[in-house]
Amino acid sequence: MRDGRWTNALALKGDYYLIQFGHNNQPGKPGRSTDRATYVANLKQYVDDTRALGAQPVFITPLTRREWDKAQPGKIKSGLAPYADEVRKIAAEKQVPLVELQARSLELCESLGPEKCLAFSPFKMLNDQPRHDGTHLNARGSVRFARLVVDELRKKVPALAALFRTEPPPDDPVLQYAVIVMWRGAWILFTARPPPCSIIARFTAGMAVISPPPAPRRTSLTALCSSTAN
Repeated sequence: MRDGRWTNALALKGDYYLIQFGHNNQPGKPGRSTDRATYVANLKQYVDDTRALGAQPVFITPLTRREWDKAQPGKIKSGLAPYADEVRKIAAEKQVPLVELQARSLELCESLGPEKCLAFSPFKMLNDQPRHDGTHLNARGSVRFARLVVDELRKKVPALAALFRTEPPPDDPVLQYAVIVMWRGAWILFTARPPPCSIIARFTAGMAVISPPPAPRRTSLTALCSSTAN
């Protein structure tokens, strides 16, 4: 809101506004964190501003992080649960349709277990080594959890039901990529083609094809690229 992005969103004069926050509001994120009272006040303002346009607000509880509880194997200890609770309270208070992504994504992840959840977890570089990211999603994960959102929207906002696809289009560019890694400030996307696979980096200015990174990172990324085809 402080950066003017909400103002820009309102300027689009949409018919429906899907509102989901929580991940970046948690403490410890300089410039992005908010206290709980500000978080609640902002959500209420989003609803009021949306309705002032004559549009329909729709709340989405935050997607669960894959934070596995060491004390209870196979269970997720969700640090986002308090934020989801606040969204539910405001939805009930202000009569806003609610997409229950937190509970449904948590249920899905726990039913799959930690190992199977790795299939839709992208990689991030930590100490020059690729590590699974338990917050964000790769292309496969994006589709899987999008299905949950669409299923919820069909139920909670029936007027939109006829507008949704049952599956993403087969030529959707994002489905061509199997692995996404952050490297030196750029997103590195590995295609699912057999090695040597193509590598594409997303920069602020757009997309550009690049060569494999130099050593020592080249070893890690080349291994990752090779494993993508298996």
